[in-house]
Amino acid sequence: MNEEEKNLNENETSGKIQNQQNENGVSKKTAFREKIWKIIKNHPVSSILLIALIVVFAWFSIKLNSTKKQFEIEKSELVRNYELQIDSLQLKNIEFTSRVFSWSVRSEMMRNNEENLNQLVTVFIKESNANLLHIVSYEKNSIIISSDKKHEGESFVAASNIDFKKQVTLGDSIETTVYTPIYGLNNEIGLLIVKTKK
Repeated sequence: MNEEEKNLNENETSGKIQNQQNENGVSKKTAFREKIWKIIKNHPVSSILLIALIVVFAWFSIKLNSTKKQFEIEKSELVRNYELQIDSLQLKNIEFTSRVFSWSVRSEMMRNNEENLNQLVTVFIKESNANLLHIVSYEKNSIIISSDKKHEGESFVAASNIDFKKQVTLGDSIETTVYTPIYGLNNEIGLLIVKTKK
């Protein structure tokens, strides 16, 4: 019996202690709220100014974050547009350069002057941003001059779906190829192929 009474007494005591702790926690929260409310009542102007300051600070923080995000979006869009314009200008430049260069190639091909053609190709590769240049002769149906000598003598088969009677530009994510026809007096005598890496 003694032990049972001790256990009951201990359980009652621990229950009372827990109730007191719970009441103390609730009373501490209530006391804290009452203190804050009392401060607000005693200093209404300061309290309103403090709340206004917190609201303004939060608003400016949100505004700053949204402005930063907007700036990053606009910056990436400007960079993308700039790169597209640069690519477009480089493409127009290589197309125009190829067209003008084809006139020099034409006169040398009509004279069968391969030595001058080799010199022209070497200068063109150095001065332009082209990586590879081929001159195709329709008479021989092969590449007669190339900036990469291992391609010289290779046969050339024109794609049937491409009209090489005018300048054609084809490209992918790695390189751009410009095909420029070379005209003789009455007909096409060859094709200038210029490849540039992006």
